[in-house]
Amino acid sequence: MASLSQIAERVGVSKTAVSIYMKDPTTSRLARETKDKIETAIKELNYKPNVIARGLSNQRTRIIGVMIPYNGPLFHSSFVNEVLSGIQTELFKNGYSMIFLPTKGEDSPSMVKNQLEVAHGYDGLLLFGTRYCTIEHLRHNVDQLIQSNIPFAAVNMPELDRDINQVILQTPEESDPIDYLIRCGHQEILLVVGRDNDPESCITVDKYKQTLAHHDLPFKPEYVLHGDFEREIARSETLNAMRSGIPFTAAYSLSDTMAIGIYEAVKSHKLSVPQDVSVIGSNDSFFARTMDPPLTTVRKQLFSTGVEATRSLLRTIETGKTGRKVWLNNELILRSSTKINMNPNE
Repeated sequence: MASLSQIAERVGVSKTAVSIYMKDPTTSRLARETKDKIETAIKELNYKPNVIARGLSNQRTRIIGVMIPYNGPLFHSSFVNEVLSGIQTELFKNGYSMIFLPTKGEDSPSMVKNQLEVAHGYDGLLLFGTRYCTIEHLRHNVDQLIQSNIPFAAVNMPELDRDINQVILQTPEESDPIDYLIRCGHQEILLVVGRDNDPESCITVDKYKQTLAHHDLPFKPEYVLHGDFEREIARSETLNAMRSGIPFTAAYSLSDTMAIGIYEAVKSHKLSVPQDVSVIGSNDSFFARTMDPPLTTVRKQLFSTGVEATRSLLRTIETGKTGRKVWLNNELILRSSTKINMNPNE
């Protein structure tokens, strides 16, 4: 690809003259003939400007880096896709572009450090928490970003005791899926979470214990399964629980994708949803309402999460103000995969 120097050499002018034209083609500092020659050379040499380099000279690139510590195909997750849709919509509306900075989840602390070394090419950063990040990783990553003084916002992580831009998803008591299942007469409830140390799973297990205790029901560790947010793993773990003779009449899955695996495990034992097992998912993914039967799920405001995080980031870029925290409520959406258990002691 041609450089600024090559264009200057072709036209017979200084590199500074070419730079002046590139910044403002209408400039009166160059003769019309010179500007025409520069434009012709640009076309003939197929010159493509380096957006980041240009932005550095102007102190603004209008590019946002999106950091996602993730070990699988980035767009495999409907959760990530929906949040990214909100981010992209708000960025494009304000004349910004985005660049993805994915890396292996376990490497997220070093990833943030490495990316910060080149982050002068971005106006700001959006940091995701994912299943591969522990709470220690999240705090470490956020602290590195704070020290860098680069504007950023965080999504998909529990509220952190830092003065940062953050969007937090929370489930009100009236939408607690475990409480709902217990009120429907279910007492033996499988909980299918992600990993044993990812923040959302840890928080969900703690809430599960609290809700059981509130209803004077015992917590049984064998009822907590780790499906890694994957259909096949959730299916396998549910089948293992059934083969082990763990009795249950309901299951709550921390993702709709894992709920599919629960459906498959239940049906492979010639049982049905919800007649034999009530199932609740999470995220209200696009396929939830088309499942057989349609899935009761905890709807999360994922698109709005992306929008609000981006608004907070752009506000910091424009004003320097940070620390905007936005709480968005989840909602339990009732469909046909749950029913009242008329025999709670069975």
